[in-house]
Amino acid sequence: FHDTGASGNAQIRIASIRLMLEDAAPTSILPGQPEKFVEAKTIQEFRAAPDGFKAELTAVITNSGGFTTFAMEDATAAVAIYKAKVTAATNPELVGKKVTGVFQKGTFKDLVQATPTSTPITVDNTDPLPNEKLDLATVALTAEALEPYQSRRVVGELTVVSFAKAGNGTYTITLTNGTDNIVLRIDYRLPKYAEFSNLETLVEGDVVVLDNAVIGWYNAPQLV
Repeated sequence: FHDTGASGNAQIRIASIRLMLEDAAPTSILPGQPEKFVEAKTIQEFRAAPDGFKAELTAVITNSGGFTTFAMEDATAAVAIYKAKVTAATNPELVGKKVTGVFQKGTFKDLVQATPTSTPITVDNTDPLPNEKLDLATVALTAEALEPYQSRRVVGELTVVSFAKAGNGTYTITLTNGTDNIVLRIDYRLPKYAEFSNLETLVEGDVVVLDNAVIGWYNAPQLV
């Protein structure tokens, strides 16, 4: 504040006003904004937000992929967790645990991912899985139909179209429901990879019974 100095009629002139606002319901968290502003969200709300959005999520880890990608779900939806240097081989005990942490949304090859910004806190060693497995007989195997179910566990019976084994050992099995095709990918880095060796006998027309596969994505839907 500055006194204008006018005799007999002193005035106060405000040189500047600074406002500090706390957003009670932020739609996004800007880079550098303290994580105390991060709100708890459901996975469905998290998935609907733009990339870069941060939220506190509480969910059960349902699947461990071969390398750096896990899956978790709450009662609303599922999402992939991306954590560098964390693999199923190094952290097999994570599956079935409920975690709470602050995650940032990102998208890689059309797969929605939640990247921890701090180490998730284990709440329970055992927790009931929030959702029933999705029955593939009830949904088309198209990107449009499967997108809302990314990272969900599935059950179903599909017919083999073709089988391939890459040089690194990864299996790529094209399956069909008679109308749509989808790839089942079994990563060579899975700790139980050797248990899938019987799949090498698959030929066109064989039926594969899936129980606990997960809907992944790599520019298109796939099963992992």
